[in-house]
Amino acid sequence: MRKNKIIALLMITVFILMTATTGVAAKKGVVDSTFNDMAQAQWALKHVYKMKSQNIIKGYPDGSFQPNKPVTHAEAVALVLRSAGLEEEVADFDLGSVVLPYKDAAQIPEWVKKYVAYAYTNGYLEVSESGNFQSNKGASRQWVVKLIVKVMGLEEDAAGMDNVILPFKDAADVSETGYVASAVKNNIINGFPDGTFQPNKGVTRAQIAVMLGQSVDELPIPGKFSTIIEGEVVEVSTDETTISNSVCETIYCQGAVTLDVGDEDEVTYPVDENALIYVNDQEAELVDIEVGATAKLVVDNNGVAVYIEVAPVTVKGVVYEVYADDNTIVVLENCWGYERERNRNINKLQGTIKQDKKTDEQPTEQEREQNIEEAVVSDPVEYTVTNDAVITLNGDAAELGDLEAGNIVTLTLNDDNEAIKIKAYSMPFKHNNQIVADEDDGDLETLDEVVQTNKGKKGIK
Repeated sequence: MRKNKIIALLMITVFILMTATTGVAAKKGVVDSTFNDMAQAQWALKHVYKMKSQNIIKGYPDGSFQPNKPVTHAEAVALVLRSAGLEEEVADFDLGSVVLPYKDAAQIPEWVKKYVAYAYTNGYLEVSESGNFQSNKGASRQWVVKLIVKVMGLEEDAAGMDNVILPFKDAADVSETGYVASAVKNNIINGFPDGTFQPNKGVTRAQIAVMLGQSVDELPIPGKFSTIIEGEVVEVSTDETTISNSVCETIYCQGAVTLDVGDEDEVTYPVDENALIYVNDQEAELVDIEVGATAKLVVDNNGVAVYIEVAPVTVKGVVYEVYADDNTIVVLENCWGYERERNRNINKLQGTIKQDKKTDEQPTEQEREQNIEEAVVSDPVEYTVTNDAVITLNGDAAELGDLEAGNIVTLTLNDDNEAIKIKAYSMPFKHNNQIVADEDDGDLETLDEVVQTNKGKKGIK
């Protein structure tokens, strides 16, 4: 069946004039996509601009972003709710319907009161031991992570991971283990290069932009200001155009992108002159986008693409087997959606590669097969790992042979479906809910650690 050709709604109500033939002076792109101080935080650049293009986060009148400025409790609540597409719900919220239980409720700024009231009413915020909200207090990493996880609807996920050992040297300082574990697992947040998490460290504007940017696949996007369109690239045009919007403003565009968005529909969007474009996490030009790639477009309320991201295919799951000599890894994909089953059976899965503590005996072959059958909630998928693949385990550089069955992994795949990047974390469950810190290196291990006979390097056979 021939696909329907749909031009973005904007194109029905506006006219397009080729720049080479028009006598109308073109207004430059509608997006001011840069800040004058982002040299201080190049690592956060993509996510800052992604959030800016959706009007979730903004800069200052002097053109700066101030990436290293701390984020307050009030600012964090507003940013996270905006990211979740709840702006209209907050605006319509009846402030008189709830009495905030905070001792300092009268000191909460007017601009954020509805955000706080909405968040509290929906269970996203709690009352601290002090009884205060502390609007102007710097928000800690742990505080923000808990808020994001709750708003994302991952609270059950977090509850199921409350008994894991976090892969950080300062895990003992984390009081919200499940929320942090869920955030790590879902790629919302990482640790620091020194192997710490620093739960009580304040969050900066750049850092929260990255957290929200990395959450974008899980969070709905505010439709009031912009929307994200995802699909396979069918055509890329670099023909410069000028577009007149509904109020007769002329917008200059550098070209257009046509996406196959499913349901036999192809949609074409003009691309703003100043649109930020990223291909495989690198800044790129419109011409660098290849037909066949999967692209995400942030489209403003004029129907113009103001941000384009082409990212490689990624796979999330749990390591099932590792064959380092063969450059092969087997993954249980997307099994994290089955938290209850996973939590109930993870020890059985791990038990297939560990000795039995009470008897000091290996499980029988029959017991192995039964444990695997009960623990597995998705079909294992095998991937070849390229020789130059970048692999990290708990934030540190690693080899394929360092990975073990049960590790949480995110695989980045190339066009040949080979893993070119593996990001892994080890978050085993505590035994008898007790952990101790090793005096030599500070690593956390279970008090009654079950001895691994083969380190899990060969996985489950």
